[in-house]
Amino acid sequence: MRSTYGSMPAYGNKKPEKKSLLGRLVILGVVVCLGYVLGTAGIVWYLIGGSSTGLMTHPKTQGVDVGEVEFVNAEGMTLRGWYSPVKERPVILMAHGRGGHRTQFSPLYTFLFRSCRLGFLTFDFRGAGLSDGFWSTGGIREAEDLKAAIDWLVQKKNYSLKDIGIVAFDMGALAALRLEERLPKLGAIVLVAPSESPVRSLKRTLRRFYLPVHPTATIALAAARKLAGTDLDPKRPYPTLESLRNIPLLMVGGEEDQVSPPPFLRGLYQRIPGEAKTIRIHKGIDHAGLLSADHPSVTKDIAEFLSIAFR
Repeated sequence: MRSTYGSMPAYGNKKPEKKSLLGRLVILGVVVCLGYVLGTAGIVWYLIGGSSTGLMTHPKTQGVDVGEVEFVNAEGMTLRGWYSPVKERPVILMAHGRGGHRTQFSPLYTFLFRSCRLGFLTFDFRGAGLSDGFWSTGGIREAEDLKAAIDWLVQKKNYSLKDIGIVAFDMGALAALRLEERLPKLGAIVLVAPSESPVRSLKRTLRRFYLPVHPTATIALAAARKLAGTDLDPKRPYPTLESLRNIPLLMVGGEEDQVSPPPFLRGLYQRIPGEAKTIRIHKGIDHAGLLSADHPSVTKDIAEFLSIAFR
């Protein structure tokens, strides 16, 4: 009997059809466009993304007595924080950094409360912690939040500007350095690792990956400006530096800090006139570590400086 299997087609040896060049280009284009859209969204969030509440441990759990307070900035946003006064003693205003909230200063306000007899006000910037708002501007519009905090201390709690000190970290320091009318009148200033403007920070980050700002972030920059409602790269990001003559001022940085590296920090420091200034660069500490409980030497330096400035 004659076999018929030999005439059957060899399915196992059939070569797959090649995709057309046009189809491959379409797929590649879709992938590239999707990647650009996702990258753009990520850059927008990098520029103006706010902060969640995160872990907000109440000071009373550490034996620090505080009251819940709130005040309103010029844009109508309610800002919330903790206030702990010491009778007939100065108060220290604390301005947190990007991605943080009022508890970022937990080691410092605990030390001030227990050892220095100095009051404090620590609060959440717009878009951070429990305050109103969604977007952050990296310290640009946050200067208005600091104005509201200072005005609250002066108008509601009867402090003079000379009886107010400020400790400002990262974008909080950038915001403080934009207080042209109020900062030069305060009693003491501590600037911990001041950050660059959001756009300059983005440019530095992109350079690390050998990426150009344009076209990498062209749409993201436009979208971020539109959402934030402000210029995220002002020509004069630190307009008060040259007016801080003879005000007790401490500038603090970390040797391993990549956000506010020592050369950048020393450049800002050199622009401040007078002899009342001091700079401390702590060895082996990065940006986040400057306010960490793991590095009590930084907290003690700041507290000692404030105690001497307000003795």
